[in-house]
Amino acid sequence: MGINNEKIKRKLLKSVEEELISFKHGNMPGTVEEWLATIDLSKYLNRFNTNRMGSINRVLEIWEVELTSILNIEPIGHRKRIMKSIRDLRNLQSSLDNEEKKKKVKGAGPKWFHKADDLLRGVDYAARYFWVC
Repeated sequence: MGINNEKIKRKLLKSVEEELISFKHGNMPGTVEEWLATIDLSKYLNRFNTNRMGSINRVLEIWEVELTSILNIEPIGHRKRIMKSIRDLRNLQSSLDNEEKKKKVKGAGPKWFHKADDLLRGVDYAARYFWVC
């Protein structure tokens, strides 16, 4: 790992392990405060809120350059941890969205046919209207 201090190694591994457990179970944090707590960087909460990045949806749109230029997060380890967590959240959000789409597709059959019938009725009406004129 490149880290020789055993105490730092244990703290880092514990933090990563807790994060993986949280995201593995599909738990999308509800607030920025919750999210920062999972990656052990709660000290930056005020910076996120002050710079209008106080929602998870906004956090998912953050670019790495914003961490230094807007939020003034200087330690590279903290920036890397934040960006990795954001990537994980994006992947989690994507998988949750895909599951939601699958659920919608399963129930979409009868509605689609209903809409198609409405469309055919509209075409039939238009054809009769133009035929009469």
